[in-house]
Amino acid sequence: MRHARSVLLLAAVAAAMATGVNQSRLFGPDEPREAEIARETLREGHWIVPRLCGLPFLEKPPLYYDLVALAYAAAGGVSAPVARAVSVLLGAVMLAATFLLARRWRGERAAWLALLVLLTMPRFWNYSHRILLDIGVGAFCSCALACLGAEMLRRPEEPANALLPALFALFSAGAFLTKGAVAVFTVALVALASCAATRRWDLPRRCVSPVPLLLFIVPAGVWVALLYREGGMPYLHEHFVNNLLGRFLQVHFEFAGTRFHHTDLGRQMPWHYYLTTLPETLGPWTALLPLAAWGAIAAVRRGTRGDRHFLILLLIWAFLPAVAFSFSAIKERSYLLPSYAAMAMLVAGWLLDRTAVGEETAWRGAAWMGAVFPFAALSLVSPLLPARLVLAIAALLALAPAAAAGAALARRRPSSAFFPALSLVLCALVVSSAPPVSAARYRKRCLFDLAREAREIVGDRALYLYRPGDNLRGSVAFYADRTLRELDRPEELKAAFGKPETVFAILEQGALDALRGDPSFSGLLHRVPAPAFEADPDNRLIANRADW
Repeated sequence: MRHARSVLLLAAVAAAMATGVNQSRLFGPDEPREAEIARETLREGHWIVPRLCGLPFLEKPPLYYDLVALAYAAAGGVSAPVARAVSVLLGAVMLAATFLLARRWRGERAAWLALLVLLTMPRFWNYSHRILLDIGVGAFCSCALACLGAEMLRRPEEPANALLPALFALFSAGAFLTKGAVAVFTVALVALASCAATRRWDLPRRCVSPVPLLLFIVPAGVWVALLYREGGMPYLHEHFVNNLLGRFLQVHFEFAGTRFHHTDLGRQMPWHYYLTTLPETLGPWTALLPLAAWGAIAAVRRGTRGDRHFLILLLIWAFLPAVAFSFSAIKERSYLLPSYAAMAMLVAGWLLDRTAVGEETAWRGAAWMGAVFPFAALSLVSPLLPARLVLAIAALLALAPAAAAGAALARRRPSSAFFPALSLVLCALVVSSAPPVSAARYRKRCLFDLAREAREIVGDRALYLYRPGDNLRGSVAFYADRTLRELDRPEELKAAFGKPETVFAILEQGALDALRGDPSFSGLLHRVPAPAFEADPDNRLIANRADW
């Protein structure tokens, strides 16, 4: 019976995670950029230094892009669904790490509860269903810290597991090769703070023994050496100085000599940014996280050695990165993704202590999670349906769990309402990933139609991008399936448009107005009438000849 329940829950989770992968459109600015970098990696062999429109992209190491490129190769073609499947798999790895650690801590019911809490966090769902490397960082960091957590739970009479330090080092190297030193900083900060708080200095000593040290240094060091060989100090300066210190201080430190995509420093956020974005990040678990943290602090005082040490780790893992990154000028929601697993386990432990989860309740919970299957089926066939019809069908399907949750609350039995309500949240997330619904939500950030139209008009002729943003740059290059050249200066555009053959360029309306005010461009800029561009208020397609 227990195995049957587990199979049902696993199938529901798999069905939920699989939805949204069939979405063919890229939503900017991040998805087009990431998908295009991976395409150039495959087509042009840039496995060490990622490139975007032919120029070095030094904000991130290559591992995520290499994984997506390998997925393209395995699938036999470049497509958005294939790229999204990589994020889904990395999200599944993060779910698995959370499940295994929670099971070692408090058994199978706690494990399933922690998994479901993590799965229904809106930001986790978003990151694991879009083409974003942050989910890779979350997966590798969570796996590394799960190794530390398993060691914290080891009883004194149990022999030390020699494999855990090695895995900790390998996963830390994976985190570094996905997002650089900031990922390692997150892992090291949590690990060292936890060891200091628990006085478990034996753990760092084991991690810096020869084998774990080599397992981290060799892959990380090899990539740094190859990066230096390819671009010298300008490459190292851009990646390590501007991408770390530059983001922290929101200052771009110039280094003469090499042209590449400069690190996007983003917008400065207030110190309380992570507090204000918590509801958007955690969704229904926002109110429970402070209660769970308080409960864990109280449990530290009365727990056994292993439980006490593990709870300290969870508290530090969940909250210390947010405190540390609050001092940075640049803050992003994705910086806290490695903490989601710890937050989910804290909430799951608190719920387990305050709800009676017997066999009957567990079976009802598994049954309610099965409500995701019709929603998943709806999401898969949704490209054939309009968005409003998808939402109408979803609303009808949601009547049963909504009614069950409402009836339980009306009878003042909140514990009976938990699983129907949780099922409702999961089903809502599944529907939000349906292609027509996603397209409606992100319409303003999608250049799918524009990029496809540009490809059809231009064909095999030359196409340039003049001072493009990441959204435009990635979308056009990805859907054109070719590496495009960027032009940053008016002289470069003038030289390209002075050729006798027909060439095209895409640029923003403001840039076009500025160029038309330059007499030297007289007779060179001819607007191409195209429906998608006419409907777009920002971007224009131009040619150097009126008879294009």
